[in-house]
Amino acid sequence: MKQIANLQSLRDFFGVEPVMEYPDLPFKENVTEFDVDIGNTNVWFKVFPRGSWGELRLRGTPFSITKLNLVGISHLSVRKTAEDHYLRIRFSSKEMQLLELHLRPTLLLFWGNDVSQQA
Repeated sequence: MKQIANLQSLRDFFGVEPVMEYPDLPFKENVTEFDVDIGNTNVWFKVFPRGSWGELRLRGTPFSITKLNLVGISHLSVRKTAEDHYLRIRFSSKEMQLLELHLRPTLLLFWGNDVSQQA
């Protein structure tokens, strides 16, 4: 990945301590997993910065996404404004649209048709 959010900003975003697959390795060279329950939905996110991949699973009602395998991630950032707090994933391929995950106050997942792609 060209750019990755720091571990503390990801902790703040998900609101949980991550599980590091290899406790002796630094975050950017590790496989890191976040697993959080928000209302009646479970959000599970695993990321390996050095390998430029991640996995996202959303389970709940009335919908579930079993798992999205995200490859070719170039940028992973956490954005926080007065109104919002979200995870943004940009991909190496110009044909791939941004993916944005908002957890609070409402769980929202946006992928594609994003007018802010130009920014």
